[in-house]
Amino acid sequence: LRALRRESDLPQFLIGLTDTEPKVRIHSIWALGEIGNPSVVADLMRLLLLDPDPLVRGAIGKALVGLEDDSILSALIEALERESDGFVKRMVRDALERITGERHMLHQTELYRQWWERNR
Repeated sequence: LRALRRESDLPQFLIGLTDTEPKVRIHSIWALGEIGNPSVVADLMRLLLLDPDPLVRGAIGKALVGLEDDSILSALIEALERESDGFVKRMVRDALERITGERHMLHQTELYRQWWERNR
């Protein structure tokens, strides 16, 4: 998977998101983030909210940072509010920090919402 990082490889990585093996899903997430096509945002956001593996959910935060799509910030805020795993919360918060340039405590999601309202 690491050798493939071209736009034409998107379909293989989208299939990888549904693999039963978490490592395959994580590598697919990384590759999709590196390719940088915003068309995958919805797939990654769904996985962020639904995948049972915290390492998979954590990898999504980093991958989303490089994708330019207006829905990313609000979805990351929602994920931060809903997430119970501490590792995933930190990864999502780190992604929010990279996007907004602001760092807040894990429970201060309203401050990210306020930033989003000011900077849309």
